[in-house]
Amino acid sequence: MFLFDEKSGVWIKIFKALTILLFIIIVIGSIIYAIEDSPGGFFGGLLVVIAGVAIGFVFVAGNMLIIQLLTNIQIIREKIEKDK
Repeated sequence: MFLFDEKSGVWIKIFKALTILLFIIIVIGSIIYAIEDSPGGFFGGLLVVIAGVAIGFVFVAGNMLIIQLLTNIQIIREKIEKDK
C-alpha cells in the first residue's frame, strides 16, 4: 500500500504539512489570546503576538531541519539502492 511504504515520500510531505498547519495554529492562537486575555492593553497584546510568531518560527525552523534531514536520508537510500 502506498501510505505504508517507507520508501515513498508521503510521510515527509505529511510531516511538512503538519508543521505548517501547527505554525498557523500557534500564530492564530497567540492572536486570539492577545485579543481576549492579554494583560497590558494594546502593547501587551502586541508583545504576545510577537512572542507567538517567534515561537512559531522556532518551531518551523526546527521541524524544517528535521524534514531536510529525512529528505537527504531518502535520497541517499535511493542512490544506494540504484547502485546495487
